[in-house]
Amino acid sequence: MTDSSGSTVGKLTGLSKSDVENIYATAVDFLTTLDYAKAATLFTVLAWIDGGEVEYWVGLGIAQQALGMHAKAIKSLGKACELVVANETLDDRPMRLMSASLQVLGYEKFASRASEVATIASEMQAVPKASEC
Repeated sequence: MTDSSGSTVGKLTGLSKSDVENIYATAVDFLTTLDYAKAATLFTVLAWIDGGEVEYWVGLGIAQQALGMHAKAIKSLGKACELVVANETLDDRPMRLMSASLQVLGYEKFASRASEVATIASEMQAVPKASEC
């Protein structure tokens, strides 16, 4: 259940939408400054606060990959992929990132398939929607 701030457990934690946005900005800053452990911690908190936000799962997956935690990254990016499908968006990032972790772990066949799916999603982004024709 999502509260008025857009977060799943916002009311329980007492965090405002602004608080969550500040945590997200800090997590992104940690990614850009290569402090992956801190980024992973904050993205984990964000995913707990609002598990329905693709960006939190993608950020967590990126941090986990950078830390060499590829099996965990695959799980986080898999959650992001589920949300992309549920939201009916064509975001190819989670699948591309998952492909990289699958390859590192030696799952070449699955990595190739994930990359193919990401390419299809990317190509579909360029196709105009029926409402735009």
